[in-house]
Amino acid sequence: GNSCGTVYSSIGTIAIHNYWTGATNTDWNTATNWSDGLVPSTTFCPDVYIPLPLNNRLPIVSAAVPAITNLHILTGATVTINNTGTLTIGGTISEVNAGSIIARNGTVNLNGSGAQTVPDTTFRKDDLNNLIISNTDASGVTLLGNLNIFESRTYGASGKNLNTGGFLTLKSTQTETAWIGDMTGHTINGDVTVER
Repeated sequence: GNSCGTVYSSIGTIAIHNYWTGATNTDWNTATNWSDGLVPSTTFCPDVYIPLPLNNRLPIVSAAVPAITNLHILTGATVTINNTGTLTIGGTISEVNAGSIIARNGTVNLNGSGAQTVPDTTFRKDDLNNLIISNTDASGVTLLGNLNIFESRTYGASGKNLNTGGFLTLKSTQTETAWIGDMTGHTINGDVTVER
């Protein structure tokens, strides 16, 4: 209203942190696959979101990736963890569709500082190759549904407690022997089933 002319600023970009797009490929560790051009970590945002992108490129964890806090897997999406991949989660896992994490050959490390749970049907066919409990809270980690371990169930140096609720099964095959690591200073509460 004071007769000044209109001046446009340069274009700014607003990015949502930790939102999977799969713009380049399926590699979790490729920064351009994420909405803000950064591989998720605990630095900027505690929540990581995995939607089903229009290009159908879903994330694959093929190496150790930076630790994250909360993982949200949205309708129709999955996260695959390969035999060399490790996904470290310090908070919650929430998923809309059953079996959203495909980890028959992968490793999950739960390293929270507060109590953590593994929801029922988190893993496809309830299968996980390796589970590491690095959680430092006295309550530890609680299983809320069936979980089949095909290789190892171990503790990180500061891991405290695993509450199985009777849901944990160690499954050995002709080529794999499921085992539990050193229990010194650590606790398993609840039954563990062993199958061969």
